[in-house]
Amino acid sequence: TPPVYGASRVISFAVSGINGPVSALSTSITLTHSYVGDVDMVLRSPGGVVSFVTASRIGVTTSGSFGDSSNFSGSYNFTDLAAGTNIWTVAAGLGNTGNIGAGNYRTTGAGITGQSNPAPFTNLTAAFAGLTNAQINGTWTLTIRDAAAVDTGSVTAANLVLTGAACP
Repeated sequence: TPPVYGASRVISFAVSGINGPVSALSTSITLTHSYVGDVDMVLRSPGGVVSFVTASRIGVTTSGSFGDSSNFSGSYNFTDLAAGTNIWTVAAGLGNTGNIGAGNYRTTGAGITGQSNPAPFTNLTAAFAGLTNAQINGTWTLTIRDAAAVDTGSVTAANLVLTGAACP
């Protein structure tokens, strides 16, 4: 019964010189992976003070479901500025094994039993806005894991963009 996660891929970002509060945040990743319904991506601030799902288990709405069978195949930027672009809706419209187009997407909650389809948008920047300067600066991580061993993928690039308070 899913999810049964394999080893995680952890990507680290060294951040320094940012004065809070966080006023804008985005993360992008270039990846290929068949079956988006079993991929989980979580962004964590230094020390794990805040953990936030960027995209996870797309299409999972019932216990034991593997979710949507579309594929990641490109560069995906998760940002609050992607007005109205829900990756769940895009995936659902592709049919089996279609590739989700590269582009800007809003973050959504993880697929869980009872989740609506599409999952509602979440607010990436607001999740990290309360961090202090000490909690902003340090090593951020983006953790990607696969909930089914029968398919594979690869990550070729990742980026984190943080904007702090405006300078006087």
